[in-house]
Order: sequence, then C-alpha cells, then structure tokens
Amino acid sequence: SGGIDPEDFESVQYRRAPDQPEGWDEVAEPPVPVVDALGIAPDHGPVAGGTAVRITGSGFGEGCEVTFGGLLATDVVVHNEHVIDCVSPPHAAVRVGVVVTNVDGVASAVAP
Repeated sequence: SGGIDPEDFESVQYRRAPDQPEGWDEVAEPPVPVVDALGIAPDHGPVAGGTAVRITGSGFGEGCEVTFGGLLATDVVVHNEHVIDCVSPPHAAVRVGVVVTNVDGVASAVAP
C-alpha cells in the first residue's frame, strides 16, 4: 500500500499551543498505558498451587508478570492483550489478590 501507518509512530504529538507564537511547539502528554485485569477463572485452587488459571482484561503485554498474593505464577502465556494463562503458585489457605504487571511497570490487580 505504501501509506504511512500511524501505529509505527510514538503516541507523543507535537502541536503549537494557541497562545504561543508561530514556530513554538509544545509536546502533548502521551496517553498513560493501562492494564486492566477484569476476571480470573477459576477463582480458587488448592494450597499446593498448580491450578491452570485464565486472566481476562485489557492491556496485557508480552513478558508480563503475574503474582498471586505476591508469589510469582509459572508458565505465564500472554495470548493477546486480553487473555493470559498461567499456573498458580503454592499459597496459604487465604484469599489473595492477583496482580498483572507489564514489563513497563504498569500493573492491575484483581482484588481478593
């Protein structure tokens, strides 16, 4: 096609502020990346861990980290920005929060 794909560029936009003289450019703030973990299934498992878990939401990135009550999940597979599969770690018999953290440090939690 030969056209310019907007996805190839950073999200920072340059524009002249209305009250600035011609030639003065201002940098608009880029949008804040968002990770939003909305659901987890199943929502329980044995204290020994080893439960295959699916997390759904948005903004998931390749290489993200998943923790259950602060303990790392294993076998984390990011299928796309909306679905992660992983295996729960061993944990005490209490309700725990599940946190998805992208490599850029942006995180989201599913509350216990």
